[in-house]
Amino acid sequence: MILLGVDLGDRRIGFSTCDEMWLVAVSLRTEKVRSLNDAADKVEEAYNEIGAQSVILGYPRDMSGKRGKKAKEAENFAEILKNRGIPTTLWDERLTTAEAHRVMKDANISRKNRMKVIDEISAQRILDNYMQANQDKRIST
Repeated sequence: MILLGVDLGDRRIGFSTCDEMWLVAVSLRTEKVRSLNDAADKVEEAYNEIGAQSVILGYPRDMSGKRGKKAKEAENFAEILKNRGIPTTLWDERLTTAEAHRVMKDANISRKNRMKVIDEISAQRILDNYMQANQDKRIST
């Protein structure tokens, strides 16, 4: 099953995908967005482009697990996608952006270059975390 990982931001959206056996999640790209509808259009385009069967959408809860403004926006966005016929799962994204920054900093990638790809690397971390936690759902070919 091909999955599309999504890290939704206010101005950018990051995409990642995986192989059918869920062995590896890879970053796909980052797109600029102007609105939630624009973001939904871009998710739908990427979803169709890679032949995904489901979207794993980052769910930004605060460190205590409570739902804040961004979590509610993610819930609303998930509903928009579901209304378009795109199966969507919200997945905890706590610390994925910090982890992505750390990995790229450790690789000596400049801050300027990190900012160009941080959203897609975060989407990759979200998708990887989902796949690791759900290996029992993996469909082998």
